[in-house]
Amino acid sequence: MERILEGSGLIQVGGFKKTGGALITFAGALTSYTGIGLGGMAAGTVTGVSGISDIEQGINEIKLGLRNDSTTRTGNYVRDTLYDGNDTIYHLSTGTAAMVGMALRPYVMPQKNPVLAGGKQKDIAKKAAMGADDAAGGAEGGFKPGTLSNVDARRWYLEQEAKIPDLIDDSLPIEQQARQAFDLRNQYRTQARELMLDQQLAESLFRTDPNLTWDQIIQKQVAKGLSGDDIYREILESSQRSRTSVSQSLGLE
Repeated sequence: MERILEGSGLIQVGGFKKTGGALITFAGALTSYTGIGLGGMAAGTVTGVSGISDIEQGINEIKLGLRNDSTTRTGNYVRDTLYDGNDTIYHLSTGTAAMVGMALRPYVMPQKNPVLAGGKQKDIAKKAAMGADDAAGGAEGGFKPGTLSNVDARRWYLEQEAKIPDLIDDSLPIEQQARQAFDLRNQYRTQARELMLDQQLAESLFRTDPNLTWDQIIQKQVAKGLSGDDIYREILESSQRSRTSVSQSLGLE
């Protein structure tokens, strides 16, 4: 069951990376007359391909889980080639790039950006660069995996969580908005744990308090008696609502 849940999570993360990678590539194409634009296209391509690799790995994890195989290691082409098999650096790097792409959505999607429809690419280049800087600064903050105290990792997580509303595309149906918020929160939770210096505690949290899958979060809301769009509204709201008990235990509230 654990491998099946892990595989489902990888498929979700892979979809998120594919979308983020596509947005970075699109933004880079719009500014391809600059070095930043060309670099963005390359980064977007790698991020998108990593999403495909995650989905493929997730499917293989599910297959192994259904066969009760808990020992066979699944491969991931991008991780194993470009990142020399380092799973932590791979997910931190490509996950951050995907979040940058999602932050660029308002600047490159026509329905969110009338400037794009008018073809004023220089304005887009300026706004896209600003969006990328904000997202990258918020997602990484210059920190390396395994370097933050428990308090600093929690503080970093709360800062990222507060930015989720700004990264949601409110032109989408409520279900898709909820899915975006859900994916972002899971990504931030994973990254915060990877940033922790106390990796023994981090590994314990991954086991005892894992990220829920989309189906699990839906069932959780159904168990509360919610139905229809109320389910997605609650997921959207709860993605920005941390457990105060955790923050209090660390002296942050």
